Amino acid sequence: LGDVYKRQGELVPSPADLALTSDSIMQPDLFVVPTESVASALGATISLVIEVLSPATERTDRGIKREFYLSHGVAEYWIVDADARTVERFLPGGGQGTVHREELLWGATTAAPLRIDLPALFDRVEAAARATAPLPADPAPAAAAVAGGPAPQRVAFERLELRFVIRDGIGEIERYE
Repeated sequence: LGDVYKRQGELVPSPADLALTSDSIMQPDLFVVPTESVASALGATISLVIEVLSPATERTDRGIKREFYLSHGVAEYWIVDADARTVERFLPGGGQGTVHREELLWGATTAAPLRIDLPALFDRVEAAARATAPLPADPAPAAAAVAGGPAPQRVAFERLELRFVIRDGIGEIERYE
């Protein structure tokens, strides 16, 4: 893992419980527990929470979860929308947040922030999804593909388990196996 990531804290993937209050337990897709020095600099108990959007969770991720995390000590909240190829970044008191399509920098407490090349990241995610997409149940599209017709295209991000990894100081989201 890159030095930037190590200085920020520990990345915790789902399934892992996150208790920000005595009467709530959340289970975000990913979160970062900051080092003691980062927590002190941020004034936050959690550096970052990341949710990967799916049709089943979109309303909750954009509403209840966003409001809860940002009002209970989370320094940043990201929503990864693989279909739109964007990352929405929210900060406490930041209103609507910002949408990132090209590059995302994270790690304000370090001299060299983590740089995430979003188009490259989403290209890798889509390639992984295509490589693992199940064959269609209907034999007609498969027969058309064998006969030289157009091959069926299916990318089902809501069923794809993703994880956030750091390689050489660059953040990536990849398929979890």
